Amino acid sequence: MSPAAPSPGATSAPPDLLRRSARRPLRPGRRRTLLRATTELLGALAWGFALLSPLGCHGALLEGDEAAEGSRDDDDDPNAPGGGSCLPRIEQALILLDELAFVSSLRDLLGPAAIEGRLAPDVYTKTFARKGYVANTSVVSTRLEWALHVTRDLPQEAAEVTGCDGTDATCVRAYLEDFAHRAFRRPVLAEELDDLMEVYAQGAESSFGDGVQLAVQAVIVSPSFNHRTEYGSPRDDGFYELTPHELASSLSYLLTDSLPDPELLAAADSGALADPEERVLQVRRLLERSEVRGSVEKTLLAAWTLGNLFGKVKDPGLYPEFSAALASQMYRETELFLEAHLWGDEGLSSLLTARTSPMNAALADLVGVPFPGSDPTEFVEVPLPPERIGLLTQPSVLATLSRTDSTSVVARGLFVNGPLLCLPKIPSPPEDAIAEIEAQLEHDMTERERAEARASTSPCNNCHNQFDGFGLLFETYDAIGRYRTTEKGVPIDASVDFSSHATFDGQYADVVEFAEDIAERPEFVQCVTRHLLVYGTGEESLGRDACEVQQASDGLTGQSNLADVLEAIARSPALSLRKEDSAP
Repeated sequence: MSPAAPSPGATSAPPDLLRRSARRPLRPGRRRTLLRATTELLGALAWGFALLSPLGCHGALLEGDEAAEGSRDDDDDPNAPGGGSCLPRIEQALILLDELAFVSSLRDLLGPAAIEGRLAPDVYTKTFARKGYVANTSVVSTRLEWALHVTRDLPQEAAEVTGCDGTDATCVRAYLEDFAHRAFRRPVLAEELDDLMEVYAQGAESSFGDGVQLAVQAVIVSPSFNHRTEYGSPRDDGFYELTPHELASSLSYLLTDSLPDPELLAAADSGALADPEERVLQVRRLLERSEVRGSVEKTLLAAWTLGNLFGKVKDPGLYPEFSAALASQMYRETELFLEAHLWGDEGLSSLLTARTSPMNAALADLVGVPFPGSDPTEFVEVPLPPERIGLLTQPSVLATLSRTDSTSVVARGLFVNGPLLCLPKIPSPPEDAIAEIEAQLEHDMTERERAEARASTSPCNNCHNQFDGFGLLFETYDAIGRYRTTEKGVPIDASVDFSSHATFDGQYADVVEFAEDIAERPEFVQCVTRHLLVYGTGEESLGRDACEVQQASDGLTGQSNLADVLEAIARSPALSLRKEDSAP
């Protein structure tokens, strides 16, 4: 069922459901009864995650192809890149906030103290690919628990929080309208506010504070807080223009993983965000804050799968230096490196070609360079040796893309093919080939010998020939990122001939030469643009060669920085235009 012409947004819950829940009798003064009624109310409201009829939308919250590497089929599209304009192909959607966005929104809505005492999502392991994240039983249960936790002190603090004395219903209504406006990220409908006041009145039979608590809980578990919409308003050409409030949410969750700040929400309220240049001004304003830049940096780290470093284990007999502490230091180097190179005048290409990197004494020792600092725990800029260059030879990348006991040509090759360059997605191996691949790992072979075996074995060669070469370029770095020249006593040859590769042509002596080359090619900047556009729209099926990505990255080069990319996305029709939802 296609979305009907949208109102400003979904109601916080179907009114009849909310009213039925709100009318359940409470015994004044009985705290246990109130808690039970609260839980029943929240359980009833949870059904609102699935009852999305107020906007006429279907039940599939966010669907798409799994990979960041896939691309759309443009063969029959006259509007594909090179064929003129790019017609909107991202469909209208209802997007469930992931756990990080949900908790970050709670923090900004109620203050950091509200989150204390409960384990919050780890920003260092931010999820990039969110396919299949839907409101299942576990998600609903967790959010009900969060609603109870963050409102635990409201009964005692209600007067201070609301500015009301408990006798003025008009004051309470004004507070709930403002609270729901910020939580829903749009104006609140009169009937929604009526429903919230009914919930408040039910709780207030026990006390003023209990009424406020119950109403706030109702907002927190409502579909309008837990989801953001990309429905838009219909245009004459049959497409849909996202509303200023939807655009504010898209930009805010892209940049901050949280709800719009007051200035961005005000720009949506005034309608100013309909102008692409106003969106650019808001992006520039938000990027002046270091925490916003840090959030975007974490998004790229997630797109590059580097958060997986924290779960890595290495064979202590082979790599006694590796520990959780060293992994954290590796990750910190990459964080500081991104801060220095993503936003500056050198442009994104410097990520791949930089010849210095911030290290502490332990990392300098691992890399094999003198540490110039006085404090061994301090991170200082260190000149890299000739065999090191930019992001690709950092220990964080190399350790993440390795096995417990060895390097991995496959993991490193897939990283370059997918997260780094967004080349076409590589399918999973057929079931009948998996046993043969596993058998290769058991043989006492070098990684190059394994790659050569795959290259001569059908059907393995059909896929591995597309990415194994990328992985072989890294073979002079072991499973924790140390430089080496031999493997199992055999000299390592990291050179690769790409003369038969679909995208690359020529020979590279090692990953240093490769990094210098791709820094001058468009694929890397286009891939970064693709990652951020996907994170902002939730459309995971976008490939680097999709016309939406090509259009957004038009004019960007290796000298463009990440702010340039985000401004281009803010102007892009891919952010603001949708086609009708085709789901039955």
